[in-house]
Amino acid sequence: MKEISEIMQLQETVIKGDYCIGCGACTTIKDSPFKIKMNEYGNYVAYLDRQTTDIDEKVKLLDICPFSGESKNEDEIGDVFFPNNKRDKYIGNYLKCFAGYVANGNFRAKGSSGGFGKWLGYILLKENKIDYFIQVVANTTQRSDVPLFDYQVFNSADDVIKGSKSSYYPVTLEKMIKQIRETEGRYAITGVPCFIKTLRLLSVRENMLAERIRFTIGIVCGGMKRANQAKMIGWQLGVHSDDLIAIDFRRKYKDRPASNKIYQVWSNKDNVERYKIDSEIIGTNYGAGFFKPNACDYCDDVVSETADISLGDAWLPQYVTDPQGTSLIVVRNNLLLELLEKYSKQQVLHFDQINKEEVFKSQESGFRHR
Repeated sequence: MKEISEIMQLQETVIKGDYCIGCGACTTIKDSPFKIKMNEYGNYVAYLDRQTTDIDEKVKLLDICPFSGESKNEDEIGDVFFPNNKRDKYIGNYLKCFAGYVANGNFRAKGSSGGFGKWLGYILLKENKIDYFIQVVANTTQRSDVPLFDYQVFNSADDVIKGSKSSYYPVTLEKMIKQIRETEGRYAITGVPCFIKTLRLLSVRENMLAERIRFTIGIVCGGMKRANQAKMIGWQLGVHSDDLIAIDFRRKYKDRPASNKIYQVWSNKDNVERYKIDSEIIGTNYGAGFFKPNACDYCDDVVSETADISLGDAWLPQYVTDPQGTSLIVVRNNLLLELLEKYSKQQVLHFDQINKEEVFKSQESGFRHR
């Protein structure tokens, strides 16, 4: 009996089963016949290029796909990268946990929660710990026919502030993986849990990637969203999808709790200011799961267990009413822990140490759903 190739296994299980999250890793492997595209539902998905006639049946893909069922799981990856850390079944292998914010500059105002994501990219470049910082940025082209968000590479600390806040919008790692392979340097990259898992799986296979990806910054995730959600929000705020050029999923107000998500959209037809609170927009309640890719219901990694540091919202009673936002922080990398403690002593950062139970409580709805 002929052995089924990994190409066909991936095609018949992950892709046909609609479990592809669009990370793009399979498209970057030499001789892979897969490509990536955004489908009509607003998901990035891999697809088998039928024009590829000379397919190498020996191509190995299952060990780098986060949803293949054949790749290492989060616990196994954690034991590879953080073997000496404390272990917890919900938050992975960790060193310490905090809740806090960046006290200096406009990182907190310009970023999500307490502003730690942008600050980390800034300080890692400033202190020459990395050469490149990869983060998601908003579309600034004023064009409505291109994705509203995408990954971008930064080598200037001051430019990191240009990155987006929370972007409930699909992106793909395809170009960034190629960038890291083709351009020598030390990288830090932000990503949702399954994307960080993908990068770890690739790093287990490729020593070069393991060497170049110095830091991974994971985003606490309640599930990704399709691009069509942004179109729906735009429609309800009076902007047709053909005219939608930008969206802010987390506009901040001085007099409202951080838990109140305020959506703002922009049209290429006028300069009207359009925004509403989430409770006024149908389909934005995260618990309902609208516009969520199917793969998200088969992922139990809420806090990016494989990342060097995980950042999210500290949804705890003592922090949730602060309109400026407070970051939840789970640290797994000793160098990053030293960096945080150093700048805390300098009062650049303000945070409280919290325990693993409080981390769980801050994201208990996500854990409960998974």
